[in-house]
Order: sequence, then structure tokens, then C-alpha cells
Amino acid sequence: MKEREEKNFKEACAHIGAFFYRFSHIELGINRLIGKALALDDHQTDIVSSIVPLQNKIKLLKAAIYKQENQSPHFKKHAISTLKKFMSYNDMRVTLAHQSFSVGKNGRCVTYKYSKVTSDGILKDRTETFSFEEIESQCIKMSELALEIKSIEVLMHPVVGRVFATEMIDTAKFSGEIV
Repeated sequence: MKEREEKNFKEACAHIGAFFYRFSHIELGINRLIGKALALDDHQTDIVSSIVPLQNKIKLLKAAIYKQENQSPHFKKHAISTLKKFMSYNDMRVTLAHQSFSVGKNGRCVTYKYSKVTSDGILKDRTETFSFEEIESQCIKMSELALEIKSIEVLMHPVVGRVFATEMIDTAKFSGEIV
């Protein structure tokens, strides 16, 4: 690899690494929310969070948020909106994590070329390019989102009673004892 290409590659890896750093810190906050909602200690939270897929963590938290008896509708709406914002970064995370990339010709972006099966079963070739500025912007937004998650954690109470998260839901359906 030529010296300039090596420099661009290292810079691309630094930007991608910064994205994952911030995403993982938000997911850690999501894990803490689960621990608080289920009244788990830190060790129990680590165990539960390590085996529950990300999408199911969000479903569980949505149900727990709706079950917050002493919280206002505004709190619940804000908390759900914050979870949706977090999940909006997941497609980018999946692409960055699971596809190979090349540094753009200008040295200021990364390009991913891959094939994906659509929901109707058709194989489509995809190309996605993320400029370093776009990745930096996403990182700033994720840092802000991490603070929102922390503010939700402060106000979240353990769920008492019965709660069960089903498909992507806008209301909680209850069955099975948690506490």
C-alpha cells in the first residue's frame, strides 16, 4: 500500500472505530435501562444483556416504558422516540460491521459494495458511501443521544407486575411475571 493510501486507510478505520465506540456506549446505556427496568444488579444486567439481541432489547424497553405507572405520557413518548433514534443507526452499524469497504478515491469517504436479499426475496447489489464528515456528524448525534439515554435512566423505575414485549408494538401487552 502506498504511503497516501495507508494514511487514508488509517483515517477511514479511525472514523469507523469512532462510530462503533459511540454506538457501543449507547448500547451500554440501553443495557443499563434494561437492568433498571427489571430491577437487576450489574452482574445480572450483564448476563441478560449479553444474550438478548438488540431488537429484542428495544422491544422489552418499549413495553417497560409503557408500564411506567408514575411517568407522564410526555416521558413515555420521549423515551420511545429516543429508542427509535437509536435504532435508526442500526442499519449503518450493520453495514459498517458486516461488509468490506474501500476508501474512496478522494480519500475522504468509505464505500461498501455488497449484495442484499430484499424482503421479497430478490438479490440486489448495493453500494453505500459514507463521507468522513457524515460519519463525524453521526458520532456527534450519537454522543447527544447517549445523554438522552442517561436522562431516561435517571427517571426510569423498575417495572412491577406483568409485562411482555411482542412484535414492534406501540402499546404494551402483558403476560408473564417479571418482578
